[in-house]
Amino acid sequence: MNIKNILTEKYGYSEQEAVLMASDLSVLDPQLIPIYERWMETGEEENSQEFNSYSIDSLRLEYGMNFFAAITTLDWIVKEPENALPALKQGMM
Repeated sequence: MNIKNILTEKYGYSEQEAVLMASDLSVLDPQLIPIYERWMETGEEENSQEFNSYSIDSLRLEYGMNFFAAITTLDWIVKEPENALPALKQGMM
């Protein structure tokens, strides 16, 4: 099963949301790929590795994000911390 089907069938994403999320997941920062690959292999969604003081676990807990929202937010934090960190602090997520 491909990621788009997983997102729609298991996680309730619309077709359009799944396409956008799959696209975002395909360009993750190399630092995040092992976390994503582990999820693909095991389904493990928990991860406490921090990037600029945020982790999958902290984003899920503090902002109610699912795994996919958390990992793509971490990707934004890694790639554009000057934009991502203030947005998170202001609660724009």
